[in-house]
Amino acid sequence: MKVSIFGAAGTVGSCTAFAIVTRCLADELVLLDVKRNILMNHVMDMNIASQFRNDARVIAGNDEDISGSNVVIIAVEYPPYPADQAQMKIQELTPEKEKKI
Repeated sequence: MKVSIFGAAGTVGSCTAFAIVTRCLADELVLLDVKRNILMNHVMDMNIASQFRNDARVIAGNDEDISGSNVVIIAVEYPPYPADQAQMKIQELTPEKEKKI
């Protein structure tokens, strides 16, 4: 099974990726994030972890690499907002904006 994770350099995305690798839930894992340096560190860690479990292929991908994914996880984060503005920002997330992500 092929799994792709947007936002894989963040805490939620990287923990999700690690859980997938250590539980042998995917044969191929594509990690994507705008924070490329952090993402590359996670990819190296995941490849080492997968050697002891199932030899899953873990790559730092791009938009084209998600093609053929069985599961796509979106774990992107938004910049922090003051508490009174946070709900307004969540409401601004429309289906059109989700498609861009």
